[in-house]
Amino acid sequence: MRICRLSCLFIPALASLSVFLSLPMPLFAQDHPAAPGRQITLQEVVSLALQNNLDLKMARSDSAIAREEVIYAKAARTPYLAVGVNYNYIGNPVIYRDFYSNDTLISYLNHQAGWNLTAGVPIYSGGRINTNITQKKVMELIQQEVLKMTAAQVQLAVIQQFYNLYKLYREADIIEANIKSIEIRIRQL
Repeated sequence: MRICRLSCLFIPALASLSVFLSLPMPLFAQDHPAAPGRQITLQEVVSLALQNNLDLKMARSDSAIAREEVIYAKAARTPYLAVGVNYNYIGNPVIYRDFYSNDTLISYLNHQAGWNLTAGVPIYSGGRINTNITQKKVMELIQQEVLKMTAAQVQLAVIQQFYNLYKLYREADIIEANIKSIEIRIRQL
């Protein structure tokens, strides 16, 4: 019986606390009136969305990467020149005989150096280079179309939200006008 009384008191208190905490209230770090709003046009909203949308930024970077890959694929046709230099150092070698009792140091040329020069011109690769260039160009076109599609999707989403808000504001104005007309009719009765 004692447990029932405690739980009966505790549950309503907990429910009221949760209702109190779940009320939507604006909280500010400083006490200030709400920031004044400004009217913004649809064109401004669309331009801000096109500048700041993350998907659109990713599509732009993917398109730029595809352009660079086309340039890189075209570079495979150009002649190439490679230069290399190497250097080795071998310490004093020792020949061990008779379980390390008669070791012999060999006088040896310890430093070795070399260089190489390679030049080439791709003459024929079985169409591999041209096929690779064509594939990269197709990927670039696809990325450009993805960029256009993403921009169109962002514009559509922003316009839809803008007009949804516009309709809600118009409905609120109509409801306010209806309330005023009803109040006038009530006064006339």
